[in-house]
Amino acid sequence: MTASILNLAALQAQTLALQPYPYLVFENFIDPNLEPAIHAAFPKINKDGSFPLSAFQLTGIMRELIDALNSDALRQAIATKFALNLDLRPTTITLRGYCTLGRDGKIHTDSKDKLITVLLYLGADAAASKGCLRILYNKQDLNHYAAEISPAFGNVAMFQVTENGWHGFTPVQGQRRAIQLNYVVSTRVATKNIWRHKIAAFIKRLKG
Repeated sequence: MTASILNLAALQAQTLALQPYPYLVFENFIDPNLEPAIHAAFPKINKDGSFPLSAFQLTGIMRELIDALNSDALRQAIATKFALNLDLRPTTITLRGYCTLGRDGKIHTDSKDKLITVLLYLGADAAASKGCLRILYNKQDLNHYAAEISPAFGNVAMFQVTENGWHGFTPVQGQRRAIQLNYVVSTRVATKNIWRHKIAAFIKRLKG
């Protein structure tokens, strides 16, 4: 499967923002007509945190979407937009389906072993949709932001991971479906991250 399920033309049409760090936020990265099918195929996740793909048996439209996110076409489009060489850089992909007030939304930067983060939103319930992701100028003030985007279906945020790459959202609780794609520095890092998410998912299953 190619990246045709993704709207690469929309990505290519965006102007990369450089302050406070390189980022893009835009809508309709996926055809809105695919929303019912993707919602039906998205795994039932009722716990917070990120889950590795290995925790699910993805088929149909979800498998096509994952393949598109892993495609060379998307890799090259992102590399061109951010002026980075992503050749041979491994990817990690995780799924999220639920937010809680205590853990999610806190201002943070992504780990230094990540080069690019892509957050693809697949919709949220009424409560969880109120927390828009914000591109922040600092780690103290959630209201001092350069841009924001809601978790509505097909919305996406892409950003280069930097020391000042602060982002977060107003804490909310409820269903909030998203896929996170990262280009990371090495295969060792990718393997480490995958195992970390596998262990976390296993513990969550034990806790019921």
